[in-house]
Amino acid sequence: MGEVELARRVAMEREARDWSYEGLAERMTNVGCPIQGSAIYKIEKADPPRRITVDELIAFATVFETPVRDLLLPREVVIDAKLGRLFERWEEARQEAFAARERRDEAFAKLAKFVQEFHSDALEPFYRRVSEWATGQAETEVEADAIRAMVLAGAVPVESFQKLEDEAIEALAAERRANRPD
Repeated sequence: MGEVELARRVAMEREARDWSYEGLAERMTNVGCPIQGSAIYKIEKADPPRRITVDELIAFATVFETPVRDLLLPREVVIDAKLGRLFERWEEARQEAFAARERRDEAFAKLAKFVQEFHSDALEPFYRRVSEWATGQAETEVEADAIRAMVLAGAVPVESFQKLEDEAIEALAAERRANRPD
């Protein structure tokens, strides 16, 4: 790896942390390698870049919390590796979200089945719980009504709840149309 590539890596690490030249210089000094911000600027921007001593390389690795061998990798390799790790984390989160959605749907199906089986005894407490929950989820009363209606209609397929759902969704759509900036 050449000095130009090492200079690019120093700049990349510093910028990723949103550190100024002086901020990095202070951190370098704190780990026992005094350097001026202007020297870091020359490392990153001069053509050719200012040479980095072995002590500075070790100090850069220390303040960046990066092994020296990683600091010596080309910028593109580091970016690709970081992109790969971030993509893997995104994919794990996506799979967790899918699994959570499945658990949510299964739990709701059990809830709906219970309410349907014990309709006469469960309907009033179910309505109360759904109402409290919907109010906590919504930003407006109309939105709470729509959420409540959708949950009730989804859990208890009774014509009156399905009509309530249609009316609540229409009211919510009207409220949003009225509040939309033209």
